[in-house]
Amino acid sequence: MKLVSKGIVEPWTQVKIKWRILEGAATDVFLGLYDSAQQDLCRYDSSVVCHDRVSATSVMVAPLLPGYYTIRLIRDETTVLAFKTFQVISPLDKEGPKRGQPGIWRQDPETAWPDVDELHNTVLHESLLSAMAEVKAGSSSNVAVGGLRVGVKD
Repeated sequence: MKLVSKGIVEPWTQVKIKWRILEGAATDVFLGLYDSAQQDLCRYDSSVVCHDRVSATSVMVAPLLPGYYTIRLIRDETTVLAFKTFQVISPLDKEGPKRGQPGIWRQDPETAWPDVDELHNTVLHESLLSAMAEVKAGSSSNVAVGGLRVGVKD
């Protein structure tokens, strides 16, 4: 039995297992997914029937809860023919993105805000208000303030 997938997977991902029956009949054989501490062969979390095949590659879905799990090749719910163990980890336990990748703040957003005076440029604001007042009064049809053109559309 060979675990084709990686030995560490995230919840609800595919776990591929390549298996082969080396001895005995291929009847009443199944793959069972167990918590690794579970010894009772009748208490599996999920299973795949082998349909009298001698070998194949099967896919199971990793459990939701993080922990160690074992896939066992079972005959008649009494005999373990082979087994492989893998680990399910929480996506939060994985190493995060590398520095500079999307989703990473380069600075702490709570402390990286510009000074309030930088956010509120009162001179530019006053100039815009003045330019809009000129346009409204009709004394000018177009006024440029700080690279911004304020005026009446012709």
